[in-house]
Amino acid sequence: MSAPAIQRILWRPWRIALTKPLLTSVGSWTYREGFLLSIETDSSRGIGEFAPLPGYSKTQHGDFAAAKSEFPKLLGVDPQKLWESSLNLSPEANCAVETCLSDILAQQSGKSLAYWLAEELGTLEPFADIQVNGLIDSNNPDEAQKIATTLLKAGYKTLKIKVGSSLLKDIQRIKAVRKAVGEDIKIRIDANGSWNPSQAFAIMSLIKRYNIEYCEEALPFKEGKDSTFLRILHATTKIPLAVDESCQNADTLNKIVESNAIKIAIIKPSTTGLKESLEIIKNAHNSGLKTVVTTTYDSGIGTTLATHLAAATGEKSAHGLATLDLLSGDLVENPPQIKNGHIAIPKISGIGIKIDVQKLEKYATGNWEEIS
Repeated sequence: MSAPAIQRILWRPWRIALTKPLLTSVGSWTYREGFLLSIETDSSRGIGEFAPLPGYSKTQHGDFAAAKSEFPKLLGVDPQKLWESSLNLSPEANCAVETCLSDILAQQSGKSLAYWLAEELGTLEPFADIQVNGLIDSNNPDEAQKIATTLLKAGYKTLKIKVGSSLLKDIQRIKAVRKAVGEDIKIRIDANGSWNPSQAFAIMSLIKRYNIEYCEEALPFKEGKDSTFLRILHATTKIPLAVDESCQNADTLNKIVESNAIKIAIIKPSTTGLKESLEIIKNAHNSGLKTVVTTTYDSGIGTTLATHLAAATGEKSAHGLATLDLLSGDLVENPPQIKNGHIAIPKISGIGIKIDVQKLEKYATGNWEEIS
C-alpha cells in the first residue's frame, strides 16, 4: 500500500492585538500577525503557523509570498520523505511546514508530538508537564516587585527579567525582585544584546550577589575578541551565559561550543525552524550545554509546538513559554494552560490542538487560499 501523500495545502492570514506594546530594537509593535497553515493528506491534517517576530526575525510578514510559491512542489509527496528532505525556505516558513509535517507523522504513529520529537532527538520519554518561567518586563522597580510577587503566588519557581534599558534601573529591579521572592526562586535575565562590553562587566559584577541563574545575550556572540571577553565575563562574575539571537542554526552553535564561553542555548523553533531546532538541541546536549525552549510571542499554535519541543528535550529547567497572555486573543480552542508554573503536555496524537473557527473569523485579515 502506498504511503499517504499531501493532497491539499491551505493558508489564511491573521492579526491579533497585543495587550501592551512589544518593544524591540527596531521599534514598538502593538500586534502579532502571521499565516495559519494547514497541510492535508487523505487521512490527516497538520497545523502550523508562519509568524516572523519584528525586530528579531530577518524574515518579514510579506515574505510568505515567496514561501507559498514553493507549495506546489509539496503536493503528491509523502510527508515522511518531505520531512527527511531540505525545504530551502526561510526559517519561519520551514517551521510552519515542518510543524504541519510532524503533526501529521505523529498522528500517523499514534503518538503525541512531544513523544514523536523525543524519538527524533533520541531522548527518553518526554515529560508529562514542564516548568515555565514567569516574565517581568516592567522598567519600574516597584512594579517589577509587584509582578514578581504575583507570579510567586501563582506558583512560578523561575522568573525572567528583561534588562538593558537603564543600568541603574536594571540593578534596582533585580534587587527588588530578589527581595520580594527570597533566595529559593531562580532569577534569569535577558539583555537582548543591548550592552557593550564595559556595561556588561559593570552590571554583572554588581548583580552577581543576587544569585542569577544565567544572563541571556549579555553580548551578541561573535568569534574572536568578543568570545574571549565572554569567557572572561563568566569567569569573573560566575554568572552563566546564554545565547539566543546569536544562535539560530547548528553551525553557529558549533562555533559557540568551541569558544567555551556559553553554557545555555535558547531555542526559538518558530524563528529557527523545527528541524534546525532539533539539530541545535542534539549538538548542545552532546557538548554539555543546557537548552531552554522559548516562544516569540506566538499564537496558541506556535506556543503548543514549543511546549511539545520543550517536553521532548528532557530538560528540567523552566522554559520560556508563558507568553500567551500578551496576546489579546488566540486562534485555537485549547491553548496551553499554565497551572502552578507548569504546562501539561497534550496526550492525544499529534500536536493536539483544534482551530477555533469563530476566533479565526475574528482575527483573520483575509480569506482562505489553497492549492490541491
